[in-house]
Amino acid sequence: MKLERDARNTCAEQEVVAQIRQQGHLFPTERMLALVVAGEPQDEPDGESGVMTCTLHPCRHCRRLLREIPEMRPDTIIITVKLEVDFWEIHSFQEILELHGIAT
Repeated sequence: MKLERDARNTCAEQEVVAQIRQQGHLFPTERMLALVVAGEPQDEPDGESGVMTCTLHPCRHCRRLLREIPEMRPDTIIITVKLEVDFWEIHSFQEILELHGIAT
């Protein structure tokens, strides 16, 4: 049986969105100020943009999901962290989208 290239478990970004939706009545959120994505970067270029990154960026599915939620704004800070070394990048969500060739 051949698996699709993008077959994967649920990403952390998807869990964050689910928690916002499920607990919105407890913690009303008008906007996300920042999101941290930590892990080892992919060892191949991004499947959608072809960009090779030094840190783990949100995958194409998560970029699209985050674009759809009103709490995520272009100026939301995205901090991407490579766990094995003390290295991180700080971008706005708009910059992440532009880096991966997605127009807003």
